[in-house]
Amino acid sequence: MKTKQKINSPNLWLSKFPWKKKKHHKYSRGKMIILGGQINMTGATILSAEAALRVGIGSVKILCNKKTLPIYSSKFPSALKEVTNNLSFLKKLILKEKKSSFLIGPGSGSNKKTKEKTKLILKNSNYAIIDADALTCFKSKPKELYRLLDKNKIITPHIKEFHTIFPSINKKISRYQKIITASRLCKCTIVLKGT
Repeated sequence: MKTKQKINSPNLWLSKFPWKKKKHHKYSRGKMIILGGQINMTGATILSAEAALRVGIGSVKILCNKKTLPIYSSKFPSALKEVTNNLSFLKKLILKEKKSSFLIGPGSGSNKKTKEKTKLILKNSNYAIIDADALTCFKSKPKELYRLLDKNKIITPHIKEFHTIFPSINKKISRYQKIITASRLCKCTIVLKGT
């Protein structure tokens, strides 16, 4: 994979932005499915859903559990919600929604359950954004994460998360060199947050 670095600005994407047209409906503008966070971190999921809608996604669905459903329903009524009880149900949903974009990580908790959900998404979906806890749950085996990534997957670490999943990359080199080195390891798009 050829690696390149680009500075994010409207000049980069404005000409390709999917502006609304009269005959469009919500599904003609894409669908984002967000795996909801833990009960004490639902705000991260809500912010992610709001951000997706603000940039123009047509539909947002939050996958949650019975405890977090009332929180999402009261705080974010415009998003669809679905209770997912187990990994088998999640896999069926991913396969059914294969063309949707999936987001996992914000408020998920860096644990075995998050890791299993992340692996399911990366193996079975066409498009995915992996953030926060969904990245750091691979800290003991980062190469396992690299093998699951491809050109249609995006990872969005901040600098501490970056060095957690790329421990072999020198902390003293420039951000540009960090991204180039990391993209050779994992063959995906990397959005390194912060300045």
